[in-house]
Amino acid sequence: MVTARVPLSQSETGKAWLAQFRSADDMKAAGELLDAMLLLNDNDVADAIRDSIDELANDWQGRGRSLALYAEREFDSGEAYGSLDVPDPTGRIRRRAVSYSGPVKPTRGKMRVGSEGTVAYLISQLVERWPKVLKNHPGPKGIRAKSSPVGAIVIVTDLIGSGTRANKMLDKFWRVPSVKSWVSGKWIEFIVIAAAGTPEGIAAVKSHHVRPTVIAEQIVPTIGTWKDQTLADQWRQLIARYGPSQGRGGVARAGYADNAALVALSSRIPNNTPAIIHQSDASSWRALYEGPAPADLRPHFRMRDEPELLQQAAAAIGVEL
Repeated sequence: MVTARVPLSQSETGKAWLAQFRSADDMKAAGELLDAMLLLNDNDVADAIRDSIDELANDWQGRGRSLALYAEREFDSGEAYGSLDVPDPTGRIRRRAVSYSGPVKPTRGKMRVGSEGTVAYLISQLVERWPKVLKNHPGPKGIRAKSSPVGAIVIVTDLIGSGTRANKMLDKFWRVPSVKSWVSGKWIEFIVIAAAGTPEGIAAVKSHHVRPTVIAEQIVPTIGTWKDQTLADQWRQLIARYGPSQGRGGVARAGYADNAALVALSSRIPNNTPAIIHQSDASSWRALYEGPAPADLRPHFRMRDEPELLQQAAAAIGVEL
């Protein structure tokens, strides 16, 4: 994956957004903010996830243990698996995970259900490619299966922003007594795979008490980690002075958990980004874009238009259009 070569500030969408700033100095700093953003299209994200899981599956071949893949998502239950009190071979009552399925149902009404569905679809594709190594959202019975016991629980996501969502999902696995037993016995480890992640978010996930391995193909810049902190201070002032008082979902002006991530996906702008970028308000302020990126940003995301795709397909089969 690569960032766009064409400055985002030079796009029609970028110019319209920059026109909202009241002074030439503010407009210049805002333009530098746009051009600092990492731009990822849907194919970038999907390819990064596929490549990481393919590499992991190839590495686990022959170990005699499989990988349990789960799309990162919010779900209503407080634990990843249901448990019951059951007697062990000695007759002692123990809390044991017994559900047949994994945590597959997302919380209704959440903004990320669409991207979670895409990740779940990628998982289903990869399980078909690696049927002896990968398992698709298995329950405890699938994890304990004698024919192919699971050696790692793998949470898969498109983006690690603050790390909060991934850590909440790890918490829900950790609340299951059976999972604690598996980890204590060194039968299970945790891995988190993302197409991209901020340095702060990756560090937060790595510090979770299950100590997961974190794999992210792209590092997302943030205002807090930007190399030029003098410029970063100018960006902080813009965030404080312009745009809505809070971002999408009621998050802080600097973004969810004050993450101030500098990233945009072709499918959406995450609310980890500053509110001036991702959120319109009831007055005159308008986000850079809402929903999918507009057509004029295709070159910036390295996305091809439909005529270009048709030409490529026709050339592949020797047909002139």
